[in-house]
Amino acid sequence: MAHSRTRLSRTTFRPGLKRIRDAISAVILISLSAALLWLTIHNFIIRFVTDQRYAIKREVIGEFLAAAHRLIPDSPRINLKIAELSLSEVASDNLALTKALTHAERASLFSLWDYRTFEILGNLRELQGDSDGAESALRASVRLAPGYPAPSWHYGNFLLRIGKTSQAMAPLRAATTSGVDLYPQTYDLLWRLSGGNFALLKEFAANSPTARMSLVTFLLDQSQTEDAVSLWQSMDRESLMANSTGTAQLINRLIESGKQDTARRLWLSLANGFSSGGELISNGSFEAEADTNFSHFDWQLTPSADARVTIDPSFARSGSHSLQIAFTGRDTTRLNKEVVQWLALRPGERYRLEVHVATRGLVTPHGPVVAIFDGAKIVATSQAVMPGEQGRWVPFLIDFTAPAKPGSLRLSIVRTPLFSYDDPTTGVVWFDDFSLKPLGERSPTERPSIVAGE
Repeated sequence: MAHSRTRLSRTTFRPGLKRIRDAISAVILISLSAALLWLTIHNFIIRFVTDQRYAIKREVIGEFLAAAHRLIPDSPRINLKIAELSLSEVASDNLALTKALTHAERASLFSLWDYRTFEILGNLRELQGDSDGAESALRASVRLAPGYPAPSWHYGNFLLRIGKTSQAMAPLRAATTSGVDLYPQTYDLLWRLSGGNFALLKEFAANSPTARMSLVTFLLDQSQTEDAVSLWQSMDRESLMANSTGTAQLINRLIESGKQDTARRLWLSLANGFSSGGELISNGSFEAEADTNFSHFDWQLTPSADARVTIDPSFARSGSHSLQIAFTGRDTTRLNKEVVQWLALRPGERYRLEVHVATRGLVTPHGPVVAIFDGAKIVATSQAVMPGEQGRWVPFLIDFTAPAKPGSLRLSIVRTPLFSYDDPTTGVVWFDDFSLKPLGERSPTERPSIVAGE
């Protein structure tokens, strides 16, 4: 009898335990669901009021932020956003500065990994007049994002403003190394704060080819041409070729400012094989291979509907190449800038241009001429090339005086019709062994039978 009572009490107790367990499970499930719901709402609120992608009016977002802050006072993102919005008002409102500082410092307590928090905190402390606090906050932003250019640049900028120039160099170099687009504004900042101290900018650039080439461009923008050229010349050829865009820009700037002679000297230091000795014509025998990145003082050839202009590797007076112009047989043939080489000559000095010409099958009412131009004005021309003995090289000679105030001097091969219509020009003309020297240096060849003057 006792045994049966014991079995009955155990049977009666088991359903009670099950109900308790079910109740506990339900409470836990409800609690987890509530926590998950709250977390979802929490994240939605933070994302909504801090996401930059939402274009919400300042007044409206301010109200949202205030409500969100009351609900989630310790959210670093909400505090940071309030500090950011308040930042634009602090210049004229001390209360706004105090408010922004409060939120920025609160954000920094709960977000020890976001460099932007410490950047804003540093800016606000600087506005407050707390230089030490600002420096500490900006240094913390750099520690949190050492590979990002912005925090390093802002920190270096701050150090410069408070007079710590030597300490500013390291963060500024780190910033520009990570973000090369910061070089111009960094040089501008150093230039203004140092009163145009070229030595300081050169020290900052150190031995970095990228930094030096960017400084060359900056100096040109400041019209410091001599310093730009000096810095450029201190770089090795490999670095200059690796920064071909900057080099090309320097040469262009020198040409535009009327310093063709300096531009050509710099160009020749890179363009191997284009000239030798006292020659003022580059690649006069067409043996050197052209570099499209540095065509400034090389031959610039442009085919047209009237003529095909090419380098011929099978026929030459010397070497193995020459310039070939093959006329297409159009009437009223014109040549203008199909063949161009820019020149750098001393104003007022007399020069002698020599070139050798050969023809094959040339039929023309008036052949092309070799001409020197100053802008659109003709300085000197040769006699017209006319049909002669097939394939025989004939020397042409032009004596001329460089303009006293030259603009853009160029050598071109041109053909201008004598009338509004003339008969078609056909056949081929070759040019080789261009030579241009001051008139005091006599040509080694005998005086040619064709002479042209000014």
